[in-house]
Amino acid sequence: MPMNTVHIEQRTLRAITLTALLGLLIVWGLAGGLMQYSRQVMLNSAKTDLTRVIGNTETALNRQLVSLDALLAETATWALDLHDGAAPAAQTALDRQLMAALSQNLMLRDVAIIGPHNHVLAAARPETKRLGLPAAGNFLEQVRLQAYPSLLISEPLTSDLYPERVIHLARSTRLTNGTVVAVVASVRVALLSTELDSRDPSGATTVTLESTDGRLLAAYPDQNTHASHNLHPALPDLHADGQSIESRGRFTTEATLLTARPLVYAGLWVSASQPVERALSDWETERTRVAVTASVLSLMLLAVALGGRRYVQRMAAARYEVTLANADLNTTNQALQHSITLVQATLDATADAIVVVNQSGQVIQFNDRYLHLIGMTQPQLMGCEVTTLSQQLYSLLLNPEEARQVGEQIQNFPDTDTRDELRLRDGRVFLRHSTPQRINGLPVGRVWSHQDITDFRRAEHTLLAQQAELQLARNELAATLEALPDLLFELDETGLYLNAHCHSPEKMVVSPSIFLDKRVHEVVPAKAADQVMACLHEAKQDGSSYGRQIALTIRQQEMWFELSAARKQTPEGVPTRFVVVARDISERKANERLIWNQAHFDYLTGLPNRRMFRHKLNEALQEVRSDTTARRQLVIMFVDLDRFKEVNDTHGHDVGDLLLQEAAVRLKSCVRDTDLVARLGGDEFTLVIEGMEAAQHAAQIAQKLLDRMTEPFYLAGETEHISASIGVTVFPDDGRERDELIQQADQAMYAAKRAGRNRWERFSPAMQEAALVRARIARDLRTALPEGQFQVVYQPITNLQTGLVQKAEALLRWHHPLHGPIAPDVFIPIAEETGLINDIGRWVFETAARQAQRWRQTLHPEFQISINQSPAQFREDSPQGETWTDFLTKLDLPGSSVVFEITEGLLVDASASTRNYLKHLHAAGIQISLDDFGTGYSALSYLHEFDLDYLKIDRAFVQHMETSAKDWALCKATILMAHELGLRVVAEGVETPGQQHLLAQAGCDFGQGHLFSPPVDAASFESWLWQRQNSVPAHRAQRITDHLAAPIQEA
Repeated sequence: MPMNTVHIEQRTLRAITLTALLGLLIVWGLAGGLMQYSRQVMLNSAKTDLTRVIGNTETALNRQLVSLDALLAETATWALDLHDGAAPAAQTALDRQLMAALSQNLMLRDVAIIGPHNHVLAAARPETKRLGLPAAGNFLEQVRLQAYPSLLISEPLTSDLYPERVIHLARSTRLTNGTVVAVVASVRVALLSTELDSRDPSGATTVTLESTDGRLLAAYPDQNTHASHNLHPALPDLHADGQSIESRGRFTTEATLLTARPLVYAGLWVSASQPVERALSDWETERTRVAVTASVLSLMLLAVALGGRRYVQRMAAARYEVTLANADLNTTNQALQHSITLVQATLDATADAIVVVNQSGQVIQFNDRYLHLIGMTQPQLMGCEVTTLSQQLYSLLLNPEEARQVGEQIQNFPDTDTRDELRLRDGRVFLRHSTPQRINGLPVGRVWSHQDITDFRRAEHTLLAQQAELQLARNELAATLEALPDLLFELDETGLYLNAHCHSPEKMVVSPSIFLDKRVHEVVPAKAADQVMACLHEAKQDGSSYGRQIALTIRQQEMWFELSAARKQTPEGVPTRFVVVARDISERKANERLIWNQAHFDYLTGLPNRRMFRHKLNEALQEVRSDTTARRQLVIMFVDLDRFKEVNDTHGHDVGDLLLQEAAVRLKSCVRDTDLVARLGGDEFTLVIEGMEAAQHAAQIAQKLLDRMTEPFYLAGETEHISASIGVTVFPDDGRERDELIQQADQAMYAAKRAGRNRWERFSPAMQEAALVRARIARDLRTALPEGQFQVVYQPITNLQTGLVQKAEALLRWHHPLHGPIAPDVFIPIAEETGLINDIGRWVFETAARQAQRWRQTLHPEFQISINQSPAQFREDSPQGETWTDFLTKLDLPGSSVVFEITEGLLVDASASTRNYLKHLHAAGIQISLDDFGTGYSALSYLHEFDLDYLKIDRAFVQHMETSAKDWALCKATILMAHELGLRVVAEGVETPGQQHLLAQAGCDFGQGHLFSPPVDAASFESWLWQRQNSVPAHRAQRITDHLAAPIQEA
């Protein structure tokens, strides 16, 4: 075999090997990247779950601790007159109070009041008074020695008195005789641990309650072996406040995902953790799947490479055989040279182009084919020198360099045979063979033969291309069949299965090995078999068939398939065959059913939704109208749940969804199966009741609904109480059209809301009149601002510690030209609904800001005005935050000249833009006050999450604090909590000197109410303040003057 051919073969083999190795590197590189990416995705998902768990746990623990702190504060008020010599009856009464408090909270083990030397003055449990209250170390002594009363928490402990582990929560209080005692609540650690339950079905999440120094207080699941131990490192040292990090486990050394947050009370942290190995459990399966796929691809690459190498080796062997054959031909040609005549005859007869040169290098013989090849005439060629002939040949070649190398080889080795391939510029290809010419063994010249292999090379190239295309088509067909999720069958016209291909055997009724060579009716049910045969019949007539659907029960599950069939081209005399494709459309069928259900039924409760309700109501109205033989009636009820939003915001949407589901069940239980119960959305439900005397039973049904709604709801460990407001209208008594009846029931429901809730109202024309009045107010509101019907009045806010007045609240009043004063609680909600609140709020802000500028110049340089802000102003498309601060800058006023009063409703629905506006206002120096605290949601997380400056206690708690110990305790606890969070407190609705005294004694900063002054106009405010200042005695006037000269310190 020639050397150049061997080299080509070796280079080709190396190229195939390198290509296969590169493919392997790419496959495994992609597999490794995919494994790493899926691992990170699963870790991020686990971190998100931990963040949700820690948020829920933090809210639950803060709520429990504040509740227990309030209980301790209230208990302290009961013991003010307690002492060692107190009458037994008083001590017995106090013990009963403690026992009553204990019975109201299952988490408590005991409640006791401990005097000096750990003497039990009172306790809920008799054994505590008899045996004493066990406590770790000098915990009780630390409580009594507090410089300022605050909540302290002990480490977990057990004793003979407490066989189960408990934690003491204690705060100190001073009795009327001056003795400092400790009020202690013993909390069961086991029940406290249930508050840490993450609701993780896998049970892999561990939640702990720890102190700042790492001491373990409680954990879920419970960790008895680590009770009271110090865990290292402490949670603050991990810097994982609200973020998930990878760390060592709290109780083990394995790698763990952990997130932690501080609680409202200083020194307490809560953490949630999950082993990294558990978070990545599904990743192991995914990694194995990727590795298997990469292995299969690698094997395929290796198989292709081995096949290529074998092909190259076979081609080399074939070329070698051709070489041997040509050598035999040269031997024959040399024998023919003995006779010139015979040689010429041979030359003329051969298909090759031949030329003969003598030993001197001159052309002595050739044939016509060589003349045609070289492009010379016979005279030019005969006797031509080899060098001239070579130059002429080189001019015709695409690559003359190879031919020159052959010529040089002949010059260096005259006795050498040569063989090479010539490619001409015109596209022809010749196989050139050169051999020395000998007579009696002596060289006399050289013979050159040129075989035209143009057609052979073209055929060879075409054959290789066709083979490659055929292999590619086979590979693509095999890949297509493997990728298709459809079932492919080959049947004859009698329904006999001839062949089958299925990528998903689980979709087969039976295994292919069983049903091949059987007919359709022997394999599938008769109804489905009839459809298959109809499909084959249609394909036989038309050439194809599409769209027929069959349902089969496979492994106890209904599956749908869509059939497509095509007639195969078969030789004449061969029975007709068909290719049938069965596409699995089960998911599409399920989606169609799901889409229809989602379009007509509520996904949460399963009740008909708004669209289905309107459709069913139309059908019911048509049926009742068409029945002229009897006077049938339809009762339409609108039901809206009271306090649902409060439950949703307090316990989360999951609990809210459970409540809605239970409410739907209760509503359906109050009516017949033939009556319609639907959910329109949110907490709104509707009922349609049909009957001869439906209107007469409406009151009974409505009251039954109210009674069922007021029963306790037991939801995920929580007990909630709500009520309902119901609006009722009757067809045909109240209205005859669908939309008219819906509007009437809605108006009646809102009338029940306004009447106090937990009641039902039937529609009356007066309700329609009330709706018209609201519309009239909305219309008049549009001209009230341009016509100057609004007035801003001011109510003073008094410093309860100094008696000074350096603050006021701006309040809006509307003087209607026809109807006189209209209350704010009437027109403000309408202004919010219509969007007029934005212009009105901007006018109130600018008016109050100008007044603050005047009073800072005339009354006090640090005078401050509070302005109420509606949540609707923060939801405006073009925010006013920048406009407010720009206006203050225009008046040369600092941001501290005004306080914005907002409600908890704004914080509940705070969007990202609202949070940014609040941050912008706070950065500009504008202070924020949380208004009506205690009447809304009162979520402590808002106080921790948002930058607030003031907290206003609602008048509902202030007005009964002199007679209600509970209201007084709540006020004190609120003031104490606000001060610990760095907030100042304003009490609203102060009407009596006694209320003022109690609030000042509790440390409340400011008071506001008619005790000081009702809201008045600016001029009257200045007159009132002047009279108040002039009535101050001389010795206090100097102190007030000094105080006015000093700036107001920030809380």
